[in-house]
Amino acid sequence: MKYIYRSLEFSQQNLGLLTLFIIVNLIPILSNTFRQTENNVNIIYKLLLIIAYVSCLLILPGTYSITWKKFKNEPINFSLLISESKKYFCNLIGVTIVIAILGLIIAVVFDFIYKHIFDKNVESAGFHTTSEFGTIASISFYLVLLIYCYAVPYLYVKRLNSKRAFLKAPKIFIKYKSESAPILVLLLINLLIILYVPYDSIESWQITVSVYVILSYINFYIFLVSCQILDELDISNI
Repeated sequence: MKYIYRSLEFSQQNLGLLTLFIIVNLIPILSNTFRQTENNVNIIYKLLLIIAYVSCLLILPGTYSITWKKFKNEPINFSLLISESKKYFCNLIGVTIVIAILGLIIAVVFDFIYKHIFDKNVESAGFHTTSEFGTIASISFYLVLLIYCYAVPYLYVKRLNSKRAFLKAPKIFIKYKSESAPILVLLLINLLIILYVPYDSIESWQITVSVYVILSYINFYIFLVSCQILDELDISNI
């Protein structure tokens, strides 16, 4: 678990960067959550949320980049955040979209298996609003994120190529399963929080914010740990 220890030490020494990472990952999720509620009918309020959402989305690729560069003791500044965001935006979005689509496909497959094999009495009409479907979807995305845990780090550590990252990530994970154990642990903690901590009610927005902060905090370590492991691996023959 040396990679997790190094990441913890790094975060303690770079609290500003950790805060930036959490905010950039947090605001798009929360703004989308609050924007869809009936209570928030103020147009200006919704417009500000959209602006915040887009702004964070645009600088997210650069945030990943400067985090890894800082970990490697390379100099960083605000202008680098902007330039790196432009550099990595299309590739990061491409990889993210593909992973999301795969997660949806697996969720549909698991949904079919659950309804038609294990519980034939489930009514399709309201099933997608149940906790059972939420669990199925969460586990589906967990499996995809695990298999493709090296996809995003590949862009920053090895080569800026979304197609190559998508194709090589599963092969790297399969070949180096034991080395990937720390990532498995962190993703499992992430999954357990999603499954067992109630945070989907807008009436308890404090809990919602707290849970998303924790998830973003864990994602910070997932990214750093996976980058460290990938940086040390010899994948020339993959």
